[in-house]
Amino acid sequence: MAKRVLVVYDQPAPKPDPQVVRKDGKTYAFKPRRSEKSEWAIRQAWLGKFGTEPMMDGPLRMVVIAYFPHLAGTAKKWLGRLLPWRRPDCSNLLKQAEDALNKHAYKDDGQLVEIIVAKRYADMPRWEIAVEELSEKDLPGAPPLDVESLLNEETAPMTAYCSSCSKEVELAVTTHCSECSRPMIPLEARV
Repeated sequence: MAKRVLVVYDQPAPKPDPQVVRKDGKTYAFKPRRSEKSEWAIRQAWLGKFGTEPMMDGPLRMVVIAYFPHLAGTAKKWLGRLLPWRRPDCSNLLKQAEDALNKHAYKDDGQLVEIIVAKRYADMPRWEIAVEELSEKDLPGAPPLDVESLLNEETAPMTAYCSSCSKEVELAVTTHCSECSRPMIPLEARV
């Protein structure tokens, strides 16, 4: 399992929407220059550090932390305590990092199965990006499902009761009480 960590000393910029222009009856779409500059800085830093190493393969975890300069006029007692909860949003920051490393760090951004994105304030604006190869044992959650056994397994019908008339009935038959028309409550949910 390989883990590669990169620090890019550049002002973090989100991935903007493409600009659309109409000229002579034709429509053109292009990336704004500020987007290309930030993407280029991340890509060049990656190639400078890991350029000779092969692209990462298999499922990957990506951690992106964007550090922004402190707000002007922030009191010293608040430095290190405030979080950048306004624009730019984390999804556009992630998109910028993903697109910059696509076909350089990994073959396709579809390989990213676990993503962590954060925004913070710091004295020095920068990106911190980590990409790590994962194995199945590293992934959280249950082991892979055995679909064959699930399809062949017979499930017992769920029993439910009516809270007003205390009548019990199988939920496969109905979801409302036949006497008072109230919804039935599964027995497992009864307190």
